[in-house]
Amino acid sequence: MTFTELVFKLNAAKLNMKLPRKVIKSRQQKKLREMLLFAYKHSPYYHKVFKEAGINSRKFLLFRLRIFPLLIKIPCLTILIA
Repeated sequence: MTFTELVFKLNAAKLNMKLPRKVIKSRQQKKLREMLLFAYKHSPYYHKVFKEAGINSRKFLLFRLRIFPLLIKIPCLTILIA
């Protein structure tokens, strides 16, 4: 990252701090859903976990974030070790 890019990102972050709480929360939820969908599509582990929780890609964005399973490191590590 160049110095100019860093200054630009810091300035954007500073401007975001002035946004209303609802807007910030909405943006955070949107980004989280995008990351979860990416993980579902590109990671066999997350695909399996989400599918077991009844979450599929067609209705992915409609699900409440509370129903997503809590992911912890232990199952991930046991899969990697096995």
